[in-house]
Amino acid sequence: MFIDYDKNIKDITSQFNEKKTKKLGIDTLINLSIKLYEYQNKEVEDLMIQLKNSLENLNFDDKKQQKKYLKDFALLKQLVKSQFDLHEKGSILTTYTAFGMMIGLSVGTGVSSGKGTGIGISLGLVFGSAIGTQREKQMKEEGKLY
Repeated sequence: MFIDYDKNIKDITSQFNEKKTKKLGIDTLINLSIKLYEYQNKEVEDLMIQLKNSLENLNFDDKKQQKKYLKDFALLKQLVKSQFDLHEKGSILTTYTAFGMMIGLSVGTGVSSGKGTGIGISLGLVFGSAIGTQREKQMKEEGKLY
């Protein structure tokens, strides 16, 4: 089903410079296409075909084309997350870190009338990062990261 999408995407984007590759999330798309070898879903495959076609016809001077590609790519990531519980590498850590900072800010502000805000954020950052790292490691072992 998803066989050779990674190779096709590599071929299409081989002429892109590093900045364009990073902006478009090409490495993530390739990793996702490899991960999707083991899954079957018509809607996901249609989106992959649409993204591949968008890359083939992409004009970097046309911002609308780039926005459409990025919107479709975000939709694909959201779809594989809801359908298969697959997550982008680093997204779990980011989420837990942000959540930890939010909790730390609340606790730090509440405990010391606003004077412990910095300490609260710092502790939240540490604990959120630790939990996020552990959770991401667990997801990797389960094969749920791309």
